[in-house]
Amino acid sequence: MPTSIKKFKDPKDQGGSKEKDDSKSSSDDEPKWDMEQFDERELVRGDEDQRYLDSLSEFQRESILADRFEKLKNEIDMKKALNANK
Repeated sequence: MPTSIKKFKDPKDQGGSKEKDDSKSSSDDEPKWDMEQFDERELVRGDEDQRYLDSLSEFQRESILADRFEKLKNEIDMKKALNANK
């Protein structure tokens, strides 16, 4: 029995208004890392992984996706920090 997974959208793809952050004007071009707006397909590692996630309870599935999201966010933040120091 398939269960529904929250669909997250990339904030860059939305036509809505952007939040202005005066302290970081260069960050207006960057996506906002918000779990509610993130495309969860980037967190699923293929068809077998999708079937595994579908077999879990909603709580377990959301916990795994949240962990993957945080890991991805941390990796991108680290890359940005390293690039800023060059």
